[in-house]
Amino acid sequence: MAVYTTIDNSELFFQCQLYTGNGSGGHAITFDGSENMQPDLVWIKQRDSRDHFLYNAVNGATKYVASNTNALLETDTDTMTAFNSDGFTLGSGIGVNENTDTHVSWNWKMGTTSGITTGGASITPAGYSFSAAAGQSIVTWTGTGSTLTVPHGLGTALGAMFVKCTSNAGDWVFFHTTMGGAYGMELPSTSAKQNTTAWFNSTAPDADKFTIGDNGNVNTSSRTYLALCFAKVQGYSKFGSYVGNNSADPVVVNCGFKPAFIFIKESSGSGNWVMQDNKRIRDDLSDANNGNMIQLYANSAEGDDSDPYIYTTANGFVNINANSDTNASGATYVYMAFAESPFVNSKGVPNNAQ
Repeated sequence: MAVYTTIDNSELFFQCQLYTGNGSGGHAITFDGSENMQPDLVWIKQRDSRDHFLYNAVNGATKYVASNTNALLETDTDTMTAFNSDGFTLGSGIGVNENTDTHVSWNWKMGTTSGITTGGASITPAGYSFSAAAGQSIVTWTGTGSTLTVPHGLGTALGAMFVKCTSNAGDWVFFHTTMGGAYGMELPSTSAKQNTTAWFNSTAPDADKFTIGDNGNVNTSSRTYLALCFAKVQGYSKFGSYVGNNSADPVVVNCGFKPAFIFIKESSGSGNWVMQDNKRIRDDLSDANNGNMIQLYANSAEGDDSDPYIYTTANGFVNINANSDTNASGATYVYMAFAESPFVNSKGVPNNAQ
């Protein structure tokens, strides 16, 4: 029997939300999707020149890290103040709720906070929240200074992972399944992948745990760390790679679903960390780019890029320009994608006829 998706409604586990700030505390942002969803990971970007703000339910609502800086975990009660059953609440802080300014938030639900399978891992997490059904988890731990293994709770090997020291300044370290355990990339650096044993001990994650080396950005004794972990779920998430052609001739990437969110980084060379979604879309009908997704960059405070090149299809996405961040000739790009809806639902019925 054919196996289709196990997630017919992606809005149970991921939603993108646009909102306008009002400059006042107690500003509740309610998701406008068809499902109520209490997020456990909220990534907010003002659509102008402000930092990225990442909040997670394990560290707590008022605590955040930024993807475009190497700063440690900050606490600010004027930024995000609560995770709600249908969204989140904001304080009056600059960067998340400036009056009249437009913002985007990308939001994931995990939700299980007990009973994680350790799988023989060498340490127990200090805290965690996971959804094996959606293939996504948040894990925190304290470093030891020597190689260790940490459970991720997903029951299948990871497709991608971000690791960040939260007690001290340091770059994010990124794992992607197509690069393997010997390689990683640093954020906010725009550099290509690096071959180092110090990040993941040249070991790809297995179904229960991931391996951490002895680099200070991932494992110094007594420092605290955060990992955002993602595993492939058919019809909901995909972690793959493609090769660019530096041409308007389409580069077609099949995901098995219509994407709601796409994250792209060149692994063979330097380039921005590109973030696109199904809410920030060009809709000026006189423009050839109508329907294309507007870009933001995880490594930069820069606002919306008004010259996008990628649009979604019922089964993935298409790149139609020679932009070097997503389509240099012969360059290899890794991506993460999360669904708006599956191409074929759990009953084998196509959802997204073109």
